[in-house]
Amino acid sequence: MDNVPGRVALLSFTPFFAGALLAGRKHLEFRRGPVRIGADDLLVVYETAPVGLITGVALVGTARSGSGGELAGLERSAELAGPTADYLAGAPRAVVLGIAGVERLERPLSLAELGLDRPPRSYRWLAREQVLPGGLSEALARLRSLSATGPRSAPP
Repeated sequence: MDNVPGRVALLSFTPFFAGALLAGRKHLEFRRGPVRIGADDLLVVYETAPVGLITGVALVGTARSGSGGELAGLERSAELAGPTADYLAGAPRAVVLGIAGVERLERPLSLAELGLDRPPRSYRWLAREQVLPGGLSEALARLRSLSATGPRSAPP
């Protein structure tokens, strides 16, 4: 993975949230609990069942912590506000990641193609030395180039 500088995390998403993210309708990603993902980290999007595949990548532009109640109000999309509030309900700690860019993979990948036998419950870091399939490596490199050139806006 030396051809992709920085940290890369594999995240599990329900198909609903992954679809909204990769279609450009979801600009904020919310996670319950403490999460050590920050600006300029790259995300590998794993869609949970029934899809069960890696379908895209995203670049984190910003990160902010707070309680679930505080952060849930940041979701402005009518389509996503209810499910987001339900997900964050009662969480004493949560994180919102501002997404700076996304790319859907031309060919979805199985976890086995990354040498993994099961998805992360929430997220896991991919090792720097891990060899990534070509399409995934190329998509991550394209997003990484945005981190050096793109503007950042903090979540409200």
